[in-house]
Amino acid sequence: MRQGVVRNFVACGTETTDAGKLKCEAKRQIDTLTGTKYVKVIMPSVWKKTAPLIVCAMVKSDGGIGLLPLPNGGWITSSTQMSIEQDATPLPTGTTVADALPAGVSWSC
Repeated sequence: MRQGVVRNFVACGTETTDAGKLKCEAKRQIDTLTGTKYVKVIMPSVWKKTAPLIVCAMVKSDGGIGLLPLPNGGWITSSTQMSIEQDATPLPTGTTVADALPAGVSWSC
């Protein structure tokens, strides 16, 4: 998400770290017809220009529409990697954060 790479971490829910705020905002922006949303944010170990920021999202569709069967057991996944554009201080707070996935499911990123 561009908001992260330009250090625009907006308040979201009860999240207190920048990584958590970005995860919450990404989850808020996912528009699903059916299913449960899961988001993972991977912050770079060193915050500097060109370092990668990765946001992954997964949705478990419960097939509420029922028109077509979905591959992968109904799991829809997406991953975005962008380069940090601003390495100003103070440094963002938090590290990798992720929603807990159901048993037997793992992140693809």
